[in-house]
Amino acid sequence: AARTYLISIMALRIPTSLTRHTESASPIASTISATLPRPSLPSHTLGATRTTNLRAPSFRILSTRSRISSQNGIAGLRAFGSTGIRARQELKVRSKFEESALSGTSKHVDRAANGKRIMSSLTPYCLNVRVVIKPERKDEFLTVIKADQVGTLTDEVGALQFLIMQDNTNSNQFFFHEEYVNKDAFLAHTEAPHFKSWRDFTATDPFSEAIEVNQYEALEEVKSITKNDRTLEGNDGAGKFTVWVNLYPLESAISEFRGTIGVNKAGTDNKTLEPNAKQYTYGENVAAPNSFHFFEVYDDEAGFKVHAGAEHFLKWEAFAGTKPFGKDPVVYFGTIV
Repeated sequence: AARTYLISIMALRIPTSLTRHTESASPIASTISATLPRPSLPSHTLGATRTTNLRAPSFRILSTRSRISSQNGIAGLRAFGSTGIRARQELKVRSKFEESALSGTSKHVDRAANGKRIMSSLTPYCLNVRVVIKPERKDEFLTVIKADQVGTLTDEVGALQFLIMQDNTNSNQFFFHEEYVNKDAFLAHTEAPHFKSWRDFTATDPFSEAIEVNQYEALEEVKSITKNDRTLEGNDGAGKFTVWVNLYPLESAISEFRGTIGVNKAGTDNKTLEPNAKQYTYGENVAAPNSFHFFEVYDDEAGFKVHAGAEHFLKWEAFAGTKPFGKDPVVYFGTIV
């Protein structure tokens, strides 16, 4: 089944010269040089099979090309096709979800100060998706996926967020980060008319690589998340700097990993400490234990540099230096489009 599980993103550190995608002959590329007045780049950025250069003032970070496996969802949940969840089953799920939402019986329905019903979730159901589009199909791709984005955020009561990012070094690579109040809301999304247009597009062979999809429930949110909480200022956050990460901690390191990430997330979410940090979402893959996905948003690259120098991040960096990972990390940097 094409239910692969995603997303999106991160707990990473700022490098000093971020990446130009180049292949590495060695499975572990330890060519990190940091000239920032900060300790060296966290070891979770080591072992990259590709690097990405972001022409920032003297900092360099290694980013790995993600390894697609049936376990992390490479089949391409968003492409579905004949291997997707059957429409009849999903229509029933969608009907049940929408009825509970509209009637106010869903546990995800809250009331705003004005009495209006709003949907929220303490553990949003998230997707981190990566696609590499054929250059000649890029314009068509953007038209279709943006229509899906608008339809999702306008017409779906259970949708909290849908962002589209373009890779900072590969103009044909894009990422999606989506959040829904629960899995049923996501399944309802897959039966919406705007999603059908996207699914039809994916059937026309527009990609140069298999789609990567990771699904996870967000962890350690301190309040129930609403669509308003996930709405970025400006034109849907266009131009903001994003980080998209996959990490694979060893079983023996899970407890310390979760504790250190929790401190990093709490510090990043603190607007007094990091006023330029807009979002830090992470969770464990629903289908692949010990696979964690991160998605972070900053006003700009400078905001990310501030994050990389923060005390809570340095604690994470120190932990990452103990080699707690069983598989090479995956890190991408992008810009919201």
